[in-house]
Amino acid sequence: MENFLLVMDNETFSNVSMTEKVNSVDYVPGNAGQRVFEGLFEGIATDYAMVEIDDQGELDIIASTAEGGVSEETGEEQRVRKLVEIPSIETKKKILPNQIANVPAFGGGMPDLLSSMEDVVASRMAKDMARHQLTRENLRLGALQGKVLDKGGGVIADLFELFGVSAPADMEYAYGTDGADIQLYAQSVWREMKGALRGSAVPPSARIHCFCGSDFFDAVVVGARDAARGWEKAEKVMGESHAYRAFMHAGVLFEDYQGSTNSSVGIGPKEARFFWTGFPGMYVEWGAPIKSFGITNTIGLPMYARMKWDRDYGDWAELRMQQRPLPICRRPGTLIRGFIP
Repeated sequence: MENFLLVMDNETFSNVSMTEKVNSVDYVPGNAGQRVFEGLFEGIATDYAMVEIDDQGELDIIASTAEGGVSEETGEEQRVRKLVEIPSIETKKKILPNQIANVPAFGGGMPDLLSSMEDVVASRMAKDMARHQLTRENLRLGALQGKVLDKGGGVIADLFELFGVSAPADMEYAYGTDGADIQLYAQSVWREMKGALRGSAVPPSARIHCFCGSDFFDAVVVGARDAARGWEKAEKVMGESHAYRAFMHAGVLFEDYQGSTNSSVGIGPKEARFFWTGFPGMYVEWGAPIKSFGITNTIGLPMYARMKWDRDYGDWAELRMQQRPLPICRRPGTLIRGFIP
């Protein structure tokens, strides 16, 4: 019992050391992270983020003014501020004595209690980290659809409601009909997404990306083939990247979205989601601190990890991992859902 308490009181398992360790783990973002949210994390010190919403009115031209005449007066910009709560995502895992008993050290022999505990905690942390990464991908994917969703489909943040805009109409790609034309379809999507910017310029770095469900992606591939009048020409148009489930066509980068194996995170087979990439200021991902003395009111980190243990009997230790992210799209009116019949 005394040895167990000495091990658990070791600096290795302090809150600071555990949190540093979990944030040093190589993070492999999912598709939404790679395409949009990588590098956009902003730590905040509160449980709520302040969202500032302008009137998003249409840009208008200015009338000419004669020399000495009265110039056009610009009205004050109307801005609304709203608070949005940052969700808390947490996992707990008990570690029991039998899980560290008789575990051989690397290279043979019996390890000391500290080494055994470090190995078991590292293993548990890696497994839970994978779940946290998948959960963050689910939040990010939701942000690209206009609604940040919890497990089971509960709404964490409705971005259309938050920013006071209507969800854009779904756009059908008439695959399998005489009217199917992937070029015209992509152009129509571009016009809708450009129109939703209310006159704001599209920066040179901006591109339209499309996460496709499996059937939708196959339909687009066939559409590109038909537009090119055959596979040989289509492959020249699409490049070799389409073999890796992504290709550029008609100004849109179409990608076959690879979700989780159990379909808890993904795009419906006949659906697609269009969104801007490379558009400064379009997206942000806030991170709040967890609610704990010594951590509350500090700048949020991407992940937290802590240990607690049974000081009375030494029957268990508990690994707790937490994150408080909220990814959003600041212009949800640009988020288009596509589908095939």
